[in-house]
Amino acid sequence: IVNRNFQKAKSVGELLSRFGSVVVFPLRSDVMAGILESTDILINATSVGMSEEDPPLFDYSLLSPGVVVVDVIYSPAETQLLAVAKSRGCKTANGLGMLLYQGALSFEIWTGTTAPVEVMRKALLERLYGETGRA
Repeated sequence: IVNRNFQKAKSVGELLSRFGSVVVFPLRSDVMAGILESTDILINATSVGMSEEDPPLFDYSLLSPGVVVVDVIYSPAETQLLAVAKSRGCKTANGLGMLLYQGALSFEIWTGTTAPVEVMRKALLERLYGETGRA
């Protein structure tokens, strides 16, 4: 777990430790260089990337090809982190799928009926990106 706020990282680490070993680090460039050498998946769950003016969280050029990079932001569709990761040969995903399936599950809980996932996907794509047909 890496966080801009080390105390918050420790709190999250304590919560997750019941599932296994958790290591917590502060978000610093020297720390990230070492961590990224052995990283298989990187998940950004901050708001960094929602604005073009946001500075990078770390030196994105440190990402190795093959790393899975997920940025849970869905607008913009491709953040600076995802663009650099893709250019470095990483597998990437934004947060649209998470948003879609959270909405689908909520729909099913509240209505007791199966969510129209493809209709919901199309509506999200049109609303967020002005696109039709792809996800």
